[in-house]
Amino acid sequence: MSSNGNSLAPVPLRLIFGAYLVISGYFKLFTCAGHDNIVYQLDQLRIPLPNVVCWGVGSIWFFGGLLLFFGMFVRWAAVLNIFSIGGHFLFALMSGQFPSGGFPAPKPPLPNTFPWTLPDYGFSLLLMGGLATLWLGGAGAFSYAARRLKRQFFLTVVAYIKPAEEAALRTILKAINDDPLENPYMQFGKDRITHFARMVILKEQDSDHGLRMIFATNYNGHLEDYVEAVANASPGLDEVWTKFEGYSPADGFLAFVRKHSVFNAVKYYGFPRATVEKVRLMEVLSRSIQAFLGLEGVSNFLLRPGVRPFLDVLSRFAGKPPWVYRLWVWFAGLGPALVAFLRSIFVPVVLRLVEAFGAVGMNYTTFSRVLNTGGDPADQLRYLAQRQELEDTYNVRDDQPRQNQMTLIAEVQPSRLLRLWLAIAAAPLVTVLSYPPGNIANVHTLHSFVFVVLDRGKHLVFMAFFDGSLENYLGDFLDKLIWGLDTFYNNCIDYPPGGMRQVDTFVRWIYERNRAPSVFYSAYPEMTVTRILRDQQVVGPLAAHFDRDGVDQWLRTL
Repeated sequence: MSSNGNSLAPVPLRLIFGAYLVISGYFKLFTCAGHDNIVYQLDQLRIPLPNVVCWGVGSIWFFGGLLLFFGMFVRWAAVLNIFSIGGHFLFALMSGQFPSGGFPAPKPPLPNTFPWTLPDYGFSLLLMGGLATLWLGGAGAFSYAARRLKRQFFLTVVAYIKPAEEAALRTILKAINDDPLENPYMQFGKDRITHFARMVILKEQDSDHGLRMIFATNYNGHLEDYVEAVANASPGLDEVWTKFEGYSPADGFLAFVRKHSVFNAVKYYGFPRATVEKVRLMEVLSRSIQAFLGLEGVSNFLLRPGVRPFLDVLSRFAGKPPWVYRLWVWFAGLGPALVAFLRSIFVPVVLRLVEAFGAVGMNYTTFSRVLNTGGDPADQLRYLAQRQELEDTYNVRDDQPRQNQMTLIAEVQPSRLLRLWLAIAAAPLVTVLSYPPGNIANVHTLHSFVFVVLDRGKHLVFMAFFDGSLENYLGDFLDKLIWGLDTFYNNCIDYPPGGMRQVDTFVRWIYERNRAPSVFYSAYPEMTVTRILRDQQVVGPLAAHFDRDGVDQWLRTL
């Protein structure tokens, strides 16, 4: 079934049918006369337990109508209403009392008009046909489902590798990583939905039952559509996944993904509503603007007063927009302003609570300083030597890449599993509600991260996509998010008693548990978080009310 997120065709059907069902269901649920009437009509149709069934009918019509109207879970709402209306239809036929095509009249003295009547045979068929169309075609444009197509989601699949297939799998993964666009197996760059992807083979000590791999991606839209897109862009899909236990080409990739996907406990998206296409187009437009500004004389002309008089005259000619438009803009700005105001009050309180919660069981008295290498030159040299040793030992030097990843797996203390789940439950207060897109605690390098709990609470996995080197990434946490990782990792075995404040021990603990990916893919490897934020500010105002036909006509007139 297609998501049909841009089609206008289902919209009138969805709105009209939704409004009809909401109004009819409201009287059945929330008015005494309507409730008594539906009980009477169901009894006339000889439907068993009419005093019980009436609540189901009213709820399906009212709440199902709301879902249809706003385009949320449209297929479920359509199926439930087909079941309800079709049930009345069948009972009316089987009763034999209404051969003329009508249903029982409303309970006297109610009039035989909307909203008291049940739909007759013809209208019932029309409703079921329209609802079936929505079930097959989806909600269309201007719906929650259409908005969901633009949202990012995480997919995390964990599967065991067949014992005899490890070497062959590593060869395949190397081919994918070396050429993600044209390799003969999985061509991530061609699905146009994947933001980031990684394939990480865990070490033997990370599992009790053999070697396994994590396949984790960021994508837009519905899981079914995404898996289909990946499969269509993967000529050697079966050759890859037959190396794993439980995969059957006959059952398909979607069945395997559903069976082996795991719950993403904590999620953060730097730009939750950005699509791959949108980010790539911003990159192209930004480069075009920079190229234009780089033309001889253009930048000097813009910086000098030459363009300002022209803009002043143009603004006087254009005049002010209509008051209705200005009022709409003012109302549209109320939401963001209110969110910013609430964040200014809410965030400091939440951060204090999170810091206090994360500090439980930590030894912050002894390890009170984040880092101190500046006083004694000998201490500084010793620190740099230790860091060099860590980088050499765990092979984490990455020559300052634009984008990078981290896959950390740690063993959870059984006695602190409940505390870990409490931290996970509270995390959305910070990751979702407390900060604007592209900025979490003034860290502008995080594209996304996710925490996953594996093996019924035995292992905690942290996966992140970020800008720059791993050392700089950890430095951002040490400077601005020192409470963040402590809140989760102090529930893990061998975590330093001073947490992130015990810098050298903390960094060693991280490096020991970091796993290098066999495949690392980014749809826009040159786009850092700060560049995306800047390009949104540059390109957004230009594209907000862009009329291509009007511009073409203007250019022809010139």
